[in-house]
Amino acid sequence: AVAEAEIPTAAAQALGAGRRVQFAVRLGDATSGLWGPWSEDISGPVDLALSPPVPLPGAELYAEEALWTRDGAPLPPFAPHAVEAVKLYWSAFAAAQRTPANEHERLSVQYEVAVWTVDATAGPHADA
Repeated sequence: AVAEAEIPTAAAQALGAGRRVQFAVRLGDATSGLWGPWSEDISGPVDLALSPPVPLPGAELYAEEALWTRDGAPLPPFAPHAVEAVKLYWSAFAAAQRTPANEHERLSVQYEVAVWTVDATAGPHADA
């Protein structure tokens, strides 16, 4: 027999999305209100994951540079270039196809941004 079950977002987050989990099942008797025994066999490993949010159509990534100086003054001696910081921003993502909007709003979405700076005075580097 095959069964399909939905797991509430809070339960999936508590289990830790991105992990492999296994499940055992037991059924309730609607007439008595009692639970039956747990299944003897547990399921095979299941990859637990939530569908990622999706960008809105036409959404763009924006970047703003904050410069060390704006009036032509010399750079601080420790600054490798004129840009002190870069601010990235974008429109909020929409819920994935099978994620209800109210659950999407409660999700803790984390973004990872990698940044590299290059010293213009450094020569080319050979791979080791």
